[in-house]
Amino acid sequence: MLIWLQNHIFTILICAVLIAFFGWLVYTLIRDRKQGKSSCCGGCAGCAMAGHCHPHTVKPADTPESKPEDTAPPAEEVTV
Repeated sequence: MLIWLQNHIFTILICAVLIAFFGWLVYTLIRDRKQGKSSCCGGCAGCAMAGHCHPHTVKPADTPESKPEDTAPPAEEVTV
């Protein structure tokens, strides 16, 4: 057993370092998620996946989907 450990010590150390790194990575991702931080690098304004990764957020009022410019508001009928 001791000979096997001596022959594989570097493999064991590299695996231990990789496991520690991925454990730290998962820990920081979970911590950031609990604090409400996003993994996105910027805002959703220019993102092609804006509707898919944050479906619970409301789109801003100035987006073309929410306020089309080519339609006029309906006219009100006045009765006398």
